[in-house]
Amino acid sequence: MKKTKITFIYSDFTNKFSRGIAQLSACLKQSGYRTSLVYLERWVTKEELLREVKKHNPDILAVSCNSFMFPQIKRYAPWLAELKMPTIYGGNHPTVAPEECLEIKGVDVLCRGEGEGAILDFCEAIKEGRTYAQIPNLCVKKPDGTIQKNPLRLLIKNLDELPLIDYSIFDYQKLFDATFYKRLTAQASRGCIYNCTYCSNHFLRSLYPNRQYYVRFQSVDRLLSEIEEGLKVFPSAKEIFFIDDTIINNKEWFEKFALEYKERIGLPYYGHARFEDVNDGVARLLKESGCKLLYLGVENG
Repeated sequence: MKKTKITFIYSDFTNKFSRGIAQLSACLKQSGYRTSLVYLERWVTKEELLREVKKHNPDILAVSCNSFMFPQIKRYAPWLAELKMPTIYGGNHPTVAPEECLEIKGVDVLCRGEGEGAILDFCEAIKEGRTYAQIPNLCVKKPDGTIQKNPLRLLIKNLDELPLIDYSIFDYQKLFDATFYKRLTAQASRGCIYNCTYCSNHFLRSLYPNRQYYVRFQSVDRLLSEIEEGLKVFPSAKEIFFIDDTIINNKEWFEKFALEYKERIGLPYYGHARFEDVNDGVARLLKESGCKLLYLGVENG
């Protein structure tokens, strides 16, 4: 029996990699689905987009949308609707501005917040011919134009329960060849303890029923195992880039990470932090564990 295939559509001219898509792909594969990716690194015509999507022969489309690329999604959504295929939109912009997204012709279903459970429920409903209107995290545009906005499910408290991300859905070698660096992207945590006014984290935290668990770290062993798997897929990577909001905030976690990262990975790495989290001890651990550069954020009024 043919497995249902979900094709992700990701448009991004700068980051080149979406951990969210890689995580969702891993969850879908673990549940028996097939996945593929249409990666758009430039503006494309209607003919180019539809031709590329049809090459993948999907059963379901999942479109990722961040705020920077929202103008592209507004353009592409009506074209994708012509395929008359079950399509779900997700990402940061649908989470913070669902009504704006649902105003677009062709956007009839979107996911707010963490999507692992929602996309699996959506795909199961499509596969079995059931309604998806009541699935938590989904916003659904009804035939009369009204919007059904379902409540969000609880945050995933233990990130170690998720499958290791699917690095292979991205053509990392192509990304390496197109840039001057060969970075493998990793993420140790979800959420941020700070409430910077220029950032969406304070809003995202407010959405969840169990918001006290908003900041969560993978175990060090699980994180390093994920990086090791990524390096098996892309052995030409020369450095690791951690996209966490603050990689050093959890001091006990970071001490363990610094010791084990050097032994198991050993590649130079980059990360983000805030000035107040850096002291002499942390700086020493950063240097000894191979941190090449730390981007420090400042909230200023």
